[in-house]
Amino acid sequence: MKRIIFILLIIPNFYSYCQIINSKLIIKTDSKENYVFINGELKEKRNDEISLPPGKYSILIKKSLLEWNGSQIKDTVNITGEGNRIEKQYSFGKMTLLDTRPQNAGVLARDSLIGYTPLFFHEGIGSVTLLKENYSPLHINPADFRNGIINLGTPLNGHTESFVKTGWFKVLIGTAAVLGAAAAYYKIKADRKYDDYLNNGSQALLDEVNRYDLISGIALGALQINFGALLYFLLIE
Repeated sequence: MKRIIFILLIIPNFYSYCQIINSKLIIKTDSKENYVFINGELKEKRNDEISLPPGKYSILIKKSLLEWNGSQIKDTVNITGEGNRIEKQYSFGKMTLLDTRPQNAGVLARDSLIGYTPLFFHEGIGSVTLLKENYSPLHINPADFRNGIINLGTPLNGHTESFVKTGWFKVLIGTAAVLGAAAAYYKIKADRKYDDYLNNGSQALLDEVNRYDLISGIALGALQINFGALLYFLLIE
């Protein structure tokens, strides 16, 4: 009977002695909000401390869960002892303006397109690849140039960007539509006023006809200049 009592008393103490004391992993970043994944599992943090037993762990820190392909940091930590307090400091990096000459180059990060230059993003995203039609792909590290302009180099076929893909082409097309609409609008108003003039012979109506005809003529002349510029730039390519 005494042996049984002794065993019952010693087993809980032995179990407590063999229990593993977890270590405290403290993760700090330069961001107010972080999402920490340990071995692929999102951890709920209290006072920025994560309790972990000894072992090797992969760490993934995301700045946002809603931002597609947003800034993230990857690391590994090896906890060898028990009851330790391990503090890790990380930085997502500052916002960087990535601009290229010529612009409108695709920015590829981790096999995903994150936008077109000029583009603001965090340096913590790592190296990126710049892609643009008629140019060789360019691999860069944003932390190396700090808000500089990246020259994409010489076009592969010796020509610059196609005129139809430039901002000037869009401007000329847009102004052509506006000028054409204005010329038609004022010409219709002039014709209607002229019909009224034929009915009563008012000099005031005739003056309005001449004014509307003048505006319509100016818009039509500007439209012809606009078309001439479009044809010129298209033919010189």
